[in-house]
Amino acid sequence: APEVIVEEPWVHSGIGQHAVLSCIVYAEPPAEVRWYRSPLRLDVTDDHPGERQGNRHCLIIRQVQLQDLDNYTCEAHNNLGKARQHVVLSGKPHMVVFRSPNLSKWRDSYNISWSVFSYTPVEEYRLYFRRSQMAGLHISTNFVHDAWGNLTYFYMREWTDVTLPAGFSDEDTQEMSYLIRGLEPATQYEAKVQARNNFGWSRMSDVLLFTTRGIGTYKFHSSN
Repeated sequence: APEVIVEEPWVHSGIGQHAVLSCIVYAEPPAEVRWYRSPLRLDVTDDHPGERQGNRHCLIIRQVQLQDLDNYTCEAHNNLGKARQHVVLSGKPHMVVFRSPNLSKWRDSYNISWSVFSYTPVEEYRLYFRRSQMAGLHISTNFVHDAWGNLTYFYMREWTDVTLPAGFSDEDTQEMSYLIRGLEPATQYEAKVQARNNFGWSRMSDVLLFTTRGIGTYKFHSSN
Protein backbone atom coordinates (compact mmCIF):
# COMPACT_ATOMS: atom_id res chain seq x y z
CA ALA A 1 0.00 0.00 0.00
CA PRO A 2 1.16 3.60 -0.47
CA GLU A 3 2.85 5.59 2.30
CA VAL A 4 1.91 9.24 2.84
CA ILE A 5 4.06 11.65 4.87
CA VAL A 6 3.13 15.20 5.83
CA GLU A 7 6.05 17.41 6.85
CA GLU A 8 3.89 20.33 7.97
CA PRO A 9 0.63 19.12 9.53
CA TRP A 10 -0.24 22.73 10.49
CA VAL A 11 0.06 25.58 7.97
CA HIS A 12 -0.58 29.23 8.82
CA SER A 13 -2.32 31.56 6.39
CA GLY A 14 -4.68 34.51 6.19
CA ILE A 15 -7.43 35.92 4.00
CA GLY A 16 -6.02 36.88 0.61
CA GLN A 17 -2.73 35.06 1.18
CA HIS A 18 -1.09 32.40 -0.98
CA ALA A 19 -0.92 28.93 0.63
CA VAL A 20 0.74 25.67 -0.34
CA LEU A 21 -0.15 22.33 1.26
CA SER A 22 2.08 19.38 0.50
CA CYS A 23 2.45 15.67 1.14
CA ILE A 24 5.10 13.14 0.14
CA VAL A 25 3.87 9.88 -1.37
CA TYR A 26 5.84 6.65 -1.71
CA ALA A 27 4.05 4.00 -3.75
CA GLU A 28 4.86 1.10 -6.05
CA PRO A 29 3.01 0.84 -8.37
CA PRO A 30 2.52 4.65 -8.60
CA ALA A 31 -0.49 5.97 -6.72
CA GLU A 32 -3.18 8.43 -7.67
CA VAL A 33 -3.23 11.33 -5.22
CA ARG A 34 -6.40 13.17 -4.26
CA TRP A 35 -6.94 16.16 -1.97
CA TYR A 36 -10.00 16.62 0.25
CA ARG A 37 -11.17 19.64 2.22
CA SER A 38 -13.10 18.23 5.16
CA PRO A 39 -15.10 15.42 3.47
CA LEU A 40 -15.28 17.21 0.10
CA ARG A 41 -13.01 16.05 -2.70
CA LEU A 42 -11.23 18.96 -4.36
CA ASP A 43 -10.94 18.98 -8.11
CA VAL A 44 -7.78 20.50 -9.51
CA THR A 45 -8.94 23.90 -10.82
CA ASP A 46 -7.58 27.39 -11.40
CA ASP A 47 -8.47 28.19 -7.79
CA HIS A 48 -6.79 25.05 -6.46
CA PRO A 49 -4.07 24.01 -8.90
CA GLY A 50 -2.06 20.91 -8.16
CA GLU A 51 1.66 20.51 -8.56
CA ARG A 52 4.00 17.54 -8.38
CA GLN A 53 7.75 17.55 -7.81
CA GLY A 54 8.98 13.98 -7.68
CA ASN A 55 7.29 12.33 -4.69
CA ARG A 56 5.99 15.66 -3.37
CA HIS A 57 2.38 16.52 -4.22
CA CYS A 58 1.19 20.08 -3.58
CA LEU A 59 -2.19 21.75 -3.40
CA ILE A 60 -1.91 25.48 -4.13
CA ILE A 61 -4.45 28.02 -2.90
CA ARG A 62 -3.76 31.24 -4.77
CA GLN A 63 -5.90 33.54 -2.66
CA VAL A 64 -7.12 32.11 0.62
CA GLN A 65 -10.79 32.71 1.44
CA LEU A 66 -12.54 32.05 4.73
CA GLN A 67 -13.84 28.65 3.61
CA ASP A 68 -10.29 27.58 2.70
CA LEU A 69 -9.23 27.66 6.36
CA ASP A 70 -10.14 24.07 7.11
CA ASN A 71 -8.87 20.50 7.53
CA TYR A 72 -7.36 18.89 4.43
CA THR A 73 -6.56 15.27 3.59
CA CYS A 74 -3.94 14.01 1.18
CA GLU A 75 -4.99 10.54 0.03
CA ALA A 76 -2.96 8.19 -2.17
CA HIS A 77 -4.31 4.94 -3.59
CA ASN A 78 -3.17 2.23 -5.95
CA ASN A 79 -4.32 -1.37 -6.50
CA LEU A 80 -2.53 -2.44 -3.28
CA GLY A 81 -4.50 -0.10 -1.03
CA LYS A 82 -4.65 3.51 0.10
CA ALA A 83 -3.22 5.79 2.77
CA ARG A 84 -3.94 9.31 3.92
CA GLN A 85 -2.57 12.07 6.13
CA HIS A 86 -4.12 15.32 7.31
CA VAL A 87 -3.08 18.98 7.07
CA VAL A 88 -4.73 21.93 8.82
CA LEU A 89 -4.78 25.31 7.09
CA SER A 90 -5.32 27.77 9.93
CA GLY A 91 -5.68 31.50 10.38
CA LYS A 92 -4.68 31.30 14.06
CA PRO A 93 -1.30 32.83 14.97
CA HIS A 94 1.92 30.86 14.97
CA MET A 95 3.31 29.82 18.34
CA VAL A 96 4.91 32.70 20.28
CA VAL A 97 8.74 32.79 20.35
CA PHE A 98 10.49 34.38 23.35
CA ARG A 99 13.16 37.03 22.72
CA SER A 100 14.24 38.00 26.25
CA PRO A 101 17.39 36.63 28.00
CA ASN A 102 17.22 33.98 30.71
CA LEU A 103 18.78 36.28 33.31
CA SER A 104 16.95 39.37 34.55
CA LYS A 105 18.65 42.75 34.97
CA TRP A 106 16.77 43.21 38.25
CA ARG A 107 16.23 41.40 41.54
CA ASP A 108 12.45 41.85 41.76
CA SER A 109 11.26 42.19 38.17
CA TYR A 110 11.84 40.84 34.68
CA ASN A 111 11.23 42.39 31.27
CA ILE A 112 9.81 39.53 29.21
CA SER A 113 9.58 39.93 25.43
CA TRP A 114 8.39 37.81 22.54
CA SER A 115 7.39 37.84 18.89
CA VAL A 116 4.71 36.06 16.91
CA PHE A 117 4.00 35.63 13.20
CA SER A 118 0.40 36.18 12.15
CA TYR A 119 -1.04 37.38 8.84
CA THR A 120 -4.10 38.57 10.78
CA PRO A 121 -3.40 41.22 13.46
CA VAL A 122 -2.99 39.84 16.99
CA GLU A 123 -5.61 41.28 19.35
CA GLU A 124 -4.38 40.08 22.73
CA TYR A 125 -1.91 37.90 24.58
CA ARG A 126 -2.25 35.71 27.64
CA LEU A 127 0.94 35.53 29.73
CA TYR A 128 1.38 32.88 32.43
CA PHE A 129 4.23 32.83 34.95
CA ARG A 130 5.12 31.17 38.26
CA ARG A 131 8.11 30.17 40.35
CA SER A 132 9.82 27.19 38.79
CA GLN A 133 8.35 23.91 40.01
CA MET A 134 11.76 22.69 41.15
CA ALA A 135 12.69 25.88 43.05
CA GLY A 136 12.84 25.41 46.81
CA LEU A 137 10.96 22.13 47.05
CA HIS A 138 10.74 20.39 50.39
CA ILE A 139 9.93 16.90 49.23
CA SER A 140 8.94 15.55 52.64
CA THR A 141 6.03 17.98 52.95
CA ASN A 142 4.99 17.88 49.33
CA PHE A 143 4.31 14.18 48.99
CA VAL A 144 1.38 12.28 50.45
CA HIS A 145 0.35 8.65 50.28
CA ASP A 146 -2.60 8.03 48.03
CA ALA A 147 -5.14 5.25 48.44
CA TRP A 148 -2.87 2.76 46.68
CA GLY A 149 0.12 3.49 48.87
CA ASN A 150 2.01 5.22 46.08
CA LEU A 151 3.73 8.53 46.59
CA THR A 152 1.85 11.27 44.81
CA TYR A 153 3.17 14.76 44.20
CA PHE A 154 0.30 17.07 45.06
CA TYR A 155 1.78 20.51 45.52
CA MET A 156 1.73 22.40 42.23
CA ARG A 157 2.42 26.11 42.10
CA GLU A 158 -0.43 27.96 40.44
CA TRP A 159 0.19 30.05 37.34
CA THR A 160 -0.38 33.80 37.55
CA ASP A 161 -1.97 34.91 34.30
CA VAL A 162 -2.14 38.37 32.75
CA THR A 163 -4.19 39.35 29.69
CA LEU A 164 -2.41 41.98 27.59
CA PRO A 165 -3.96 43.90 24.69
CA ALA A 166 -1.72 43.86 21.63
CA GLY A 167 -0.44 47.13 20.25
CA PHE A 168 -1.32 48.07 16.70
CA SER A 169 1.05 46.65 14.10
CA ASP A 170 0.86 46.34 10.34
CA GLU A 171 3.77 43.89 10.33
CA ASP A 172 3.23 40.14 9.99
CA THR A 173 5.76 39.55 12.80
CA GLN A 174 4.44 41.31 15.88
CA GLU A 175 6.45 41.98 19.03
CA MET A 176 5.46 42.54 22.65
CA SER A 177 7.16 43.08 25.99
CA TYR A 178 5.90 43.26 29.57
CA LEU A 179 7.57 44.02 32.90
CA ILE A 180 6.74 41.34 35.47
CA ARG A 181 7.01 42.90 38.95
CA GLY A 182 6.99 41.64 42.51
CA LEU A 183 9.41 38.75 41.99
CA GLU A 184 11.77 37.18 44.53
CA PRO A 185 15.55 37.73 44.18
CA ALA A 186 17.81 34.91 42.97
CA THR A 187 14.79 32.79 42.01
CA GLN A 188 14.00 30.82 38.89
CA TYR A 189 10.63 31.37 37.23
CA GLU A 190 8.89 29.88 34.22
CA ALA A 191 6.62 31.61 31.73
CA LYS A 192 4.49 30.77 28.70
CA VAL A 193 2.35 32.84 26.33
CA GLN A 194 -0.56 32.47 23.91
CA ALA A 195 -1.59 34.95 21.21
CA ARG A 196 -5.12 35.51 19.87
CA ASN A 197 -6.26 36.97 16.59
CA ASN A 198 -9.68 37.02 14.93
CA PHE A 199 -9.46 33.27 14.23
CA GLY A 200 -8.65 32.19 17.79
CA TRP A 201 -5.78 31.35 20.14
CA SER A 202 -2.38 30.07 19.08
CA ARG A 203 -0.93 26.93 20.57
CA MET A 204 0.77 27.51 23.92
CA SER A 205 4.40 28.57 23.58
CA ASP A 206 7.31 26.56 24.89
CA VAL A 207 8.13 27.32 28.53
CA LEU A 208 10.76 30.02 29.13
CA LEU A 209 12.92 29.66 32.26
CA PHE A 210 14.30 32.92 33.65
CA THR A 211 16.12 33.88 36.85
CA THR A 212 16.13 37.10 38.85
CA ARG A 213 19.37 38.64 40.12
CA GLY A 214 20.57 37.82 43.61
CA ILE A 215 20.88 40.31 46.45
CA GLY A 216 24.20 42.14 46.39
CA THR A 217 24.97 41.40 42.75
CA TYR A 218 25.49 44.47 40.62
CA LYS A 219 26.54 42.93 37.33
CA PHE A 220 25.54 39.89 35.43
CA HIS A 221 27.39 38.17 32.66
CA SER A 222 25.49 36.58 29.84
CA SER A 223 26.55 33.04 29.02
CA ASN A 224 26.16 33.83 25.32
